[in-house]
Amino acid sequence: MIATISKTAKPAAASGAARRKTPIAGLLDAADANGETWTYVYRKEDTYTRVDHILVSRGLAAAVVGGRARIYDGPGTGGASDHRPVAVRLQFGAGRNPAPGASLSGP
Repeated sequence: MIATISKTAKPAAASGAARRKTPIAGLLDAADANGETWTYVYRKEDTYTRVDHILVSRGLAAAVVGGRARIYDGPGTGGASDHRPVAVRLQFGAGRNPAPGASLSGP
């Protein structure tokens, strides 16, 4: 995970305890088949940046196959949009396959 989103939990007013942060989700690391991490291209200035992400809760993180997402760079992605699709493959339960259409092969 490359970042963590936190929810600030307020303690009871009577306790006087300091505020604490509880991580609730994180952004998955992702790359395409060539190891490139950009998901958006601004053609006018020829710049490439990462603006598209997949946010995964702590409870769902264990189901992420390979621990990362994949940026799809197959046929048609260059002309369809200025963004590239980001996908994650999930597997629930021991030895179970993910649902059909729910995954892309990772790099």
